[in-house]
Amino acid sequence: MGDGNFFFDHLTLVLRSLTDLVNTQPNLSVIPSIKTVINADHNDSKVTLICGGGSSHEPGSTGFVGRGLLSTNVCEDVFASTSARQVYGAMKALPSKLHISLCMR
Repeated sequence: MGDGNFFFDHLTLVLRSLTDLVNTQPNLSVIPSIKTVINADHNDSKVTLICGGGSSHEPGSTGFVGRGLLSTNVCEDVFASTSARQVYGAMKALPSKLHISLCMR
């Protein structure tokens, strides 16, 4: 009898979710080493808006990455906070000539 879970390997759950989302949206890209989804079409003459936080039950705010919304979303494993290394990696991946705004939850 199973243990009642849909996903048996919780260590890869967040990264698999991010990869699946990126595969459905041509303007998105994933940086696996820092569990970050970026808007590949981001214009560096615009403000970069970075959101991040633990994934709780799923990396839900990643769905807001795209034109006119978030520039990038930094995720961490289930019930864990994002690290400074991950946030800095996102800032390096999407620089801005104007401003970088962080919204960590």
